[in-house]
Amino acid sequence: MSKRTVLKALFTVIIIGNCMLLLLLYTPTRCTHLQVTKYTKKNIPYHTTKPTTLDDVYIAVRTSKSNHNGRMAVIHQTWFQLAKKQTWFFTDVEDEKLQNLTDGHMINTKCGESHSRRDLCCKMGVEISTFMTASESKWFCHFDDDNYINIPKLVDVLNGYDPDADWYLGKLSLDHPAIVTHNETKKTTRFWFGTGGAGVCISRPLVTKMKPFTIGDQFMRTCDLVAIGDDATMGYILHAQNISLTVIDRFHSHYEQFKCIPRETIEKEIVLSYKGENILEIEGFDLETDPTRFMSLHCVLFPNADLCTTMKRTYTIPTKNTQHSCIIHKFLSIISVSFWCRYI
Repeated sequence: MSKRTVLKALFTVIIIGNCMLLLLLYTPTRCTHLQVTKYTKKNIPYHTTKPTTLDDVYIAVRTSKSNHNGRMAVIHQTWFQLAKKQTWFFTDVEDEKLQNLTDGHMINTKCGESHSRRDLCCKMGVEISTFMTASESKWFCHFDDDNYINIPKLVDVLNGYDPDADWYLGKLSLDHPAIVTHNETKKTTRFWFGTGGAGVCISRPLVTKMKPFTIGDQFMRTCDLVAIGDDATMGYILHAQNISLTVIDRFHSHYEQFKCIPRETIEKEIVLSYKGENILEIEGFDLETDPTRFMSLHCVLFPNADLCTTMKRTYTIPTKNTQHSCIIHKFLSIISVSFWCRYI
């Protein structure tokens, strides 16, 4: 290889390295439309002599008839056991068996069973209304039935935020802002929002401010006026209140690549999910017994749980080299978010 070729290759590496460094430095923390919080003990923005406890949190889980025997069974075996009193399931049918298993915490929203925008908006509206009328909790947290919630970590992160202030916590749904046009005013709005698939938590004072948009059927009406999904509608309403999303990077939805989550950080994550073969790579039960990996995760986090002491765990993490694809995925994400933060 000639000296000229070597110098050219070295120059290319230096240029690419500098570009990546600049992009890493130019993260969404400089985006005026977005407030980003990395979950570390060093930058917890709030301290109090009265810490947030699990009893301060209202956990709303959206489910559907089609998932009662699958997803709900896994949740009931795992993290629900740690938050029975605080967790409520919002579904679309009566189910006596699940009502008994959840100690009466199943709520029939009487919404449709589909995954359509209107049916999802209907359920979200019922979740918010129920929280406001039937609970005195300081935090409203919405999750889907394909989420595993690390309950102690959820309480831990909420303890870092003042429940009497306005907080909208979650994970970015897209690598670009949502752009919607109001059907009546024709006004176009650009905003970031947290994906319901990774979970969102909102402080009670902020949910109260949303009341004009959520009382009765107002949430459904707002969904129709802007023609977007329930999580985006929530972000739209909060954007109208001049509230930005605070990103909690340890909330994860099934849109993310779980093979890219390092094994050594799994115990620190707050919300995890799955979809098909996009699952956590974690030791524990075999794939046939535990295709979602939630049971194995639960036993890693809480090895003394009943589930973990009665079943044999034989699965080990396969050796795969996924480093390069994960780096490329992260790099493209940084490029996209940085671009939109600069130009919207």
